[in-house]
Amino acid sequence: MIRSLLLLWCTSLALLAVEHRFLVLDNSGNRLVLVDQARPDRGWSIALPPGGRDLQRLGDRVLVSHGTGATEYALADGKPVWSWTGSTGISSARRLTDGTTLFVRSGALLRLAPGATAPQEIPVAGLEGGRLVREDGPGRFLIGLSDAKVLLSVGEDGQVLARIPLPGKGYVGLRLPNGHLLASTGAAVSVLELDAQGAVVRSFGGQEAHPQARLLWFSGCQRLANGDVVVANWCGHGHEGQGPHAVQFDADNRLVWSWEDHRAAATVTNLLIVED
Repeated sequence: MIRSLLLLWCTSLALLAVEHRFLVLDNSGNRLVLVDQARPDRGWSIALPPGGRDLQRLGDRVLVSHGTGATEYALADGKPVWSWTGSTGISSARRLTDGTTLFVRSGALLRLAPGATAPQEIPVAGLEGGRLVREDGPGRFLIGLSDAKVLLSVGEDGQVLARIPLPGKGYVGLRLPNGHLLASTGAAVSVLELDAQGAVVRSFGGQEAHPQARLLWFSGCQRLANGDVVVANWCGHGHEGQGPHAVQFDADNRLVWSWEDHRAAATVTNLLIVED
């Protein structure tokens, strides 16, 4: 009993020691919220078009996908500075290194060149239930597929290069410097590091390791420079108000930070740490 209380006390101290400046995307409330735990006066909350899922920092702006396209917002105050709307069913948007904006929708990738008004459509076989897209080296992309429970590896011509199975619904896959993959797993509430053969070499989160953390559904995630992983804990499927919106695990899978504010957001599907 005393040992359990001491462990809980030490964990609480560790959680209090970490502060972040971060964005969360509330997909049921259609809001983008910036939280600055060190400077709460710098926070803001704005309305979004429906269907928001993806976040990408672009210097002093953030690119946010929505159901019909994407918008860039200024990090300082949330004001829109660029927008494109010209499709339906968009699940992800990513600004590539050449300035192209890449969109994911059912059955295709859309490439919008800088200054263009109409995108190039690239059909992709089996691209259904797509979530977030990430670059995976020159001319390659990773797309999480929710229904198929895989990460889809796709070439820039739309060719499917690989289907990487996951133990839960696919949301996002990130390529690590060591060549491994990092992927979130939905209801399995874990973020997995997979080697080249698809074997799990490390796991973050998980109900067994964190039975009291109220982990519900893992969607968008980010790997920090120190190797920690932050992940959105989606409080949907009837679990509104029942868990933290965001959690952070260190390399030893210790819970070192969490954020929960159900007045500010309802169901956070993605997050982005944006420290200065």
